[in-house]
Amino acid sequence: MQQMLWNANSQDSWLKRPDQILFWSKEEVEGNAILLMHDKPHTAAVLDRILTELERRGAVFVLPSVSP
Repeated sequence: MQQMLWNANSQDSWLKRPDQILFWSKEEVEGNAILLMHDKPHTAAVLDRILTELERRGAVFVLPSVSP
């Protein structure tokens, strides 16, 4: 397992409404951001909308590189 730090927070650990999670995800992400999200039903419900919006804004999604 590789440790991964984040610099943007979707606030989904305490927010329950998908529209709030979408708002904070869009608000927090800029540049080469790593967005913190949790494995929760309310996050899964809005995940497609978040990814679509970020992609529309020019985001490119990549897997983290593995360093030896």
